[in-house]
Amino acid sequence: MDHGSLTAAARLLGETKGSVSRRLARLESHLQVALVRRSPRLVQPTEDGVLYRRRVGQALELLDNATSALHEARGHPRGRIRLTAPPDIANTLLAPAFARFGETHPEVSLELLLTDQELDFAAHQLDIALRLSPAPRDSSLIAHRLFDVRLGFVAAPAYLTRAGNPRQLTDLTAHHVLMMRHDTSALGLHLTPSVVAEDGAFLCSLALAGAGIALLPLAMADAGLSQGSLVRVLPDQDVDLGLSLYLLHPATPLVPSRIRAFRDFMLNTCTRRDLPAAQGGVDVYG
Repeated sequence: MDHGSLTAAARLLGETKGSVSRRLARLESHLQVALVRRSPRLVQPTEDGVLYRRRVGQALELLDNATSALHEARGHPRGRIRLTAPPDIANTLLAPAFARFGETHPEVSLELLLTDQELDFAAHQLDIALRLSPAPRDSSLIAHRLFDVRLGFVAAPAYLTRAGNPRQLTDLTAHHVLMMRHDTSALGLHLTPSVVAEDGAFLCSLALAGAGIALLPLAMADAGLSQGSLVRVLPDQDVDLGLSLYLLHPATPLVPSRIRAFRDFMLNTCTRRDLPAAQGGVDVYG
């Protein structure tokens, strides 16, 4: 019915036109109803044929869903994972891991909501949340710590050549300091930053451009540190905010295989430190 002729249907099925015609005739005989109107050039469904095709299509869809569920139950990861993550961490640190997961699990798709807000799982139909926080206390969620977050000072070599390399924390008062909004009180030192922003990726870009010394999550600066376009400043003055990146998912008796696969991949990736690590002997993974 979908292809307009028995010849096209036979080609799709890899059978002869005569074989398809005989099977259709047997089906019509069994149902005691004509499903199609035949002409030399065209096969068109009757009203009964349209109704039958619709119901059979629904049944086939249910069968396909049941097959997918069986694959899921037997541990073959497939389907969609809807998750949320902080934009800064996702853009600079998690994107390479997500790409590798896609390569190893081609039948699993990721749908990301990038936000710093703690979205409600039910309201947003979430499967997983990646959150920067102290130890989560929501008993309805299972939390897996991926890595701890430490802040460190970084700058472009050109800036330090021009402005000098600070030797102690108080020397920062003579420099252009780039900070995230919530970091100021963590230093134990009064500073008037040249730039204050909540977007760590933006501050990292400013540091790369030679705008000053940035206080950032060290993992976010890894690419620049690895390439030498950024260097560590005052490496013994890192700031611990008591935050970690957690992977959370609902505490259900049976966790779908696609969720297990993503969870295990992220835990293994972080444990093996395949996610970028900061230079200067600082362990951002705890």
